[in-house]
Amino acid sequence: MKVDIYSDVICPWCYLGKRRFEAALAEFAGADDVEIEWKPFQLDPSASQQAQPSTQALAAKFGTEDQARAAMAHVTEVAAKDGLAYDLENAQTVNTFTAHRLLWWAGQKGGRGVQTALTARLFAAYLSEAADLGDHAVLAGFAAEVGLDGAGDFLASDDGVEEVKEAIGEARALGIESVPTYVFDERWAVSGAQPVEVFRDLLDQVATATISATEGGCCGGGCCG
Repeated sequence: MKVDIYSDVICPWCYLGKRRFEAALAEFAGADDVEIEWKPFQLDPSASQQAQPSTQALAAKFGTEDQARAAMAHVTEVAAKDGLAYDLENAQTVNTFTAHRLLWWAGQKGGRGVQTALTARLFAAYLSEAADLGDHAVLAGFAAEVGLDGAGDFLASDDGVEEVKEAIGEARALGIESVPTYVFDERWAVSGAQPVEVFRDLLDQVATATISATEGGCCGGGCCG
Protein backbone atom coordinates (compact mmCIF):
# COMPACT_ATOMS: atom_id res chain seq x y z
CA MET A 1 0.00 0.00 0.00
CA LYS A 2 1.29 3.47 -0.87
CA VAL A 3 0.27 6.45 1.25
CA ASP A 4 1.17 9.94 0.07
CA ILE A 5 0.87 12.49 2.87
CA TYR A 6 0.58 16.13 1.83
CA SER A 7 1.58 18.46 4.62
CA ASP A 8 3.32 21.67 5.59
CA VAL A 9 5.92 21.70 8.36
CA ILE A 10 4.24 24.66 10.09
CA CYS A 11 0.81 23.00 10.22
CA PRO A 12 -0.10 21.94 13.79
CA TRP A 13 -2.84 19.61 12.55
CA CYS A 14 -0.33 17.84 10.29
CA TYR A 15 1.89 16.88 13.25
CA LEU A 16 -1.16 15.69 15.17
CA GLY A 17 -2.33 13.75 12.11
CA LYS A 18 1.08 12.11 11.87
CA ARG A 19 0.85 10.99 15.51
CA ARG A 20 -2.65 9.54 14.99
CA PHE A 21 -1.87 7.90 11.66
CA GLU A 22 1.18 6.19 13.12
CA ALA A 23 -0.89 4.96 16.07
CA ALA A 24 -3.35 3.43 13.63
CA LEU A 25 -0.52 1.96 11.58
CA ALA A 26 0.87 0.26 14.69
CA GLU A 27 -2.43 -1.63 14.98
CA PHE A 28 -2.61 -2.54 11.28
CA ALA A 29 -1.64 -6.10 10.37
CA GLY A 30 -0.15 -5.06 7.04
CA ALA A 31 1.96 -2.21 8.42
CA ASP A 32 5.20 -3.65 7.05
CA ASP A 33 3.82 -3.32 3.53
CA VAL A 34 2.79 0.33 3.86
CA GLU A 35 5.05 2.76 2.02
CA ILE A 36 4.79 6.40 3.11
CA GLU A 37 5.98 9.41 1.15
CA TRP A 38 5.72 12.97 2.43
CA LYS A 39 4.60 15.44 -0.22
CA PRO A 40 5.07 19.22 -0.08
CA PHE A 41 2.29 21.75 0.37
CA GLN A 42 2.69 25.42 1.25
CA LEU A 43 -0.02 27.03 3.32
CA ASP A 44 1.36 30.46 2.44
CA PRO A 45 3.67 30.49 -0.60
CA SER A 46 3.99 34.27 -0.25
CA ALA A 47 5.31 34.11 3.33
CA SER A 48 8.50 36.01 4.05
CA GLN A 49 11.89 34.34 3.98
CA GLN A 50 12.52 36.11 7.29
CA ALA A 51 10.94 34.51 10.34
CA GLN A 52 8.30 36.43 12.25
CA PRO A 53 6.17 35.64 15.32
CA SER A 54 3.37 33.26 14.42
CA THR A 55 0.77 35.39 16.23
CA GLN A 56 1.44 38.28 13.86
CA ALA A 57 1.40 36.03 10.82
CA LEU A 58 -1.87 34.35 11.83
CA ALA A 59 -3.63 37.58 12.76
CA ALA A 60 -4.15 38.31 9.07
CA LYS A 61 -5.85 34.94 8.65
CA PHE A 62 -8.03 35.01 11.76
CA GLY A 63 -8.72 38.73 11.91
CA THR A 64 -6.96 39.79 15.10
CA GLU A 65 -4.10 38.61 17.28
CA ASP A 66 -6.59 37.63 19.99
CA GLN A 67 -8.46 35.41 17.54
CA ALA A 68 -5.17 33.92 16.37
CA ARG A 69 -4.24 33.15 19.98
CA ALA A 70 -7.62 31.50 20.55
CA ALA A 71 -7.12 29.28 17.51
CA MET A 72 -3.61 28.36 18.66
CA ALA A 73 -4.87 27.59 22.16
CA HIS A 74 -7.51 25.26 20.73
CA VAL A 75 -5.15 23.15 18.63
CA THR A 76 -2.60 23.13 21.48
CA GLU A 77 -5.22 21.69 23.82
CA VAL A 78 -6.28 19.05 21.30
CA ALA A 79 -2.68 18.03 20.54
CA ALA A 80 -1.84 17.73 24.24
CA LYS A 81 -4.38 14.91 24.53
CA ASP A 82 -2.26 12.98 22.02
CA GLY A 83 0.98 13.67 23.88
CA LEU A 84 2.23 16.61 21.80
CA ALA A 85 3.41 19.78 23.55
CA TYR A 86 3.01 22.83 21.32
CA ASP A 87 4.45 26.28 21.98
CA LEU A 88 2.70 28.24 19.24
CA GLU A 89 2.93 31.56 21.06
CA ASN A 90 6.68 31.54 20.42
CA ALA A 91 6.66 29.82 17.03
CA GLN A 92 8.49 31.61 14.21
CA THR A 93 6.53 31.55 10.95
CA VAL A 94 8.61 31.59 7.77
CA ASN A 95 8.35 30.56 4.13
CA THR A 96 8.59 26.77 4.10
CA PHE A 97 9.85 26.16 0.57
CA THR A 98 13.43 25.60 1.74
CA ALA A 99 12.28 23.12 4.38
CA HIS A 100 10.36 21.21 1.71
CA ARG A 101 13.48 21.15 -0.47
CA LEU A 102 15.35 19.60 2.43
CA LEU A 103 12.66 16.95 2.88
CA TRP A 104 12.77 16.16 -0.84
CA TRP A 105 16.56 15.73 -0.57
CA ALA A 106 16.16 13.55 2.52
CA GLY A 107 13.91 11.22 0.57
CA GLN A 108 16.38 11.07 -2.31
CA LYS A 109 19.48 10.60 -0.16
CA GLY A 110 18.26 8.60 2.80
CA GLY A 111 15.02 6.99 1.69
CA ARG A 112 11.48 7.41 2.96
CA GLY A 113 12.21 6.30 6.50
CA VAL A 114 14.76 9.06 6.89
CA GLN A 115 12.38 11.51 5.23
CA THR A 116 9.73 10.60 7.80
CA ALA A 117 12.22 11.05 10.66
CA LEU A 118 13.23 14.48 9.38
CA THR A 119 9.59 15.47 8.90
CA ALA A 120 8.90 14.66 12.55
CA ARG A 121 11.98 16.64 13.59
CA LEU A 122 10.89 19.72 11.65
CA PHE A 123 7.36 19.54 13.05
CA ALA A 124 8.71 19.47 16.59
CA ALA A 125 11.25 22.19 15.85
CA TYR A 126 8.63 24.63 14.62
CA LEU A 127 5.66 23.74 16.80
CA SER A 128 7.46 23.14 20.10
CA GLU A 129 10.92 24.73 19.94
CA ALA A 130 10.43 28.07 18.12
CA ALA A 131 13.07 27.13 15.54
CA ASP A 132 13.60 29.23 12.41
CA LEU A 133 12.95 26.77 9.58
CA GLY A 134 14.19 29.27 7.03
CA ASP A 135 17.73 29.26 8.43
CA HIS A 136 20.01 26.98 6.40
CA ALA A 137 22.31 26.24 9.32
CA VAL A 138 19.38 25.31 11.55
CA LEU A 139 17.93 23.03 8.88
CA ALA A 140 21.30 21.39 8.24
CA GLY A 141 21.59 20.70 11.96
CA PHE A 142 18.27 18.90 12.00
CA ALA A 143 19.30 16.87 8.94
CA ALA A 144 22.47 15.82 10.74
CA GLU A 145 20.39 14.68 13.71
CA VAL A 146 18.67 12.09 11.50
CA GLY A 147 21.97 10.96 9.97
CA LEU A 148 22.18 13.11 6.85
CA ASP A 149 25.47 14.83 6.07
CA GLY A 150 25.94 17.49 3.41
CA ALA A 151 22.67 19.34 3.91
CA GLY A 152 24.42 22.71 4.04
CA ASP A 153 25.96 22.22 0.62
CA PHE A 154 22.65 21.01 -0.77
CA LEU A 155 20.74 24.03 0.55
CA ALA A 156 23.36 26.38 -0.89
CA SER A 157 22.67 24.95 -4.35
CA ASP A 158 19.60 25.07 -6.57
CA ASP A 159 19.10 21.31 -6.43
CA GLY A 160 15.54 20.23 -5.81
CA VAL A 161 14.01 23.63 -6.55
CA GLU A 162 12.23 22.59 -9.74
CA GLU A 163 11.26 19.20 -8.35
CA VAL A 164 9.60 20.73 -5.28
CA LYS A 165 7.84 23.37 -7.38
CA GLU A 166 6.49 20.61 -9.59
CA ALA A 167 5.33 18.55 -6.61
CA ILE A 168 3.54 21.53 -5.06
CA GLY A 169 1.88 22.18 -8.41
CA GLU A 170 0.75 18.55 -8.59
CA ALA A 171 -0.95 18.90 -5.20
CA ARG A 172 -2.91 21.91 -6.41
CA ALA A 173 -3.78 20.10 -9.64
CA LEU A 174 -5.18 17.22 -7.60
CA GLY A 175 -7.48 19.67 -5.84
CA ILE A 176 -5.71 19.53 -2.49
CA GLU A 177 -6.50 22.75 -0.67
CA SER A 178 -5.87 21.83 2.96
CA VAL A 179 -3.46 19.69 4.91
CA PRO A 180 -2.89 17.11 6.11
CA THR A 181 -4.30 15.13 3.20
CA TYR A 182 -3.68 11.40 2.88
CA VAL A 183 -3.90 9.73 -0.52
CA PHE A 184 -4.08 5.94 -0.50
CA ASP A 185 -2.80 4.07 -3.54
CA GLU A 186 -3.41 7.18 -5.67
CA ARG A 187 -7.16 6.43 -5.53
CA TRP A 188 -8.67 7.49 -2.21
CA ALA A 189 -8.10 10.60 -0.16
CA VAL A 190 -9.04 11.91 3.26
CA SER A 191 -7.97 15.17 4.87
CA GLY A 192 -7.67 16.31 8.45
CA ALA A 193 -6.16 14.92 11.64
CA GLN A 194 -8.67 12.10 11.76
CA PRO A 195 -9.16 9.99 14.90
CA VAL A 196 -7.01 6.88 15.18
CA GLU A 197 -9.99 4.60 14.60
CA VAL A 198 -10.83 6.36 11.33
CA PHE A 199 -7.29 5.87 10.06
CA ARG A 200 -7.36 2.26 11.18
CA ASP A 201 -10.60 1.61 9.31
CA LEU A 202 -9.21 3.32 6.21
CA LEU A 203 -6.12 1.12 6.24
CA ASP A 204 -8.27 -2.00 6.55
CA GLN A 205 -10.59 -0.88 3.77
CA VAL A 206 -7.81 0.07 1.38
CA ALA A 207 -6.12 -3.26 2.05
CA THR A 208 -9.26 -5.02 0.88
CA ALA A 209 -10.09 -2.35 -1.73
CA THR A 210 -13.63 -1.85 -0.41
CA ILE A 211 -13.37 1.83 0.39
CA SER A 212 -15.40 4.48 -1.40
CA ALA A 213 -13.62 7.60 -2.61
CA THR A 214 -13.46 10.23 0.13
CA GLU A 215 -12.72 13.91 -0.23
CA GLY A 216 -12.33 16.54 2.44
CA GLY A 217 -13.61 15.69 5.88
CA CYS A 218 -11.43 17.74 8.20
CA CYS A 219 -12.33 16.42 11.63
CA GLY A 220 -13.36 19.18 13.98
CA GLY A 221 -11.33 21.70 12.03
CA GLY A 222 -8.44 19.27 12.00
CA CYS A 223 -6.59 20.69 9.06
CA CYS A 224 -4.89 23.86 7.89
CA GLY A 225 -5.73 25.69 4.70
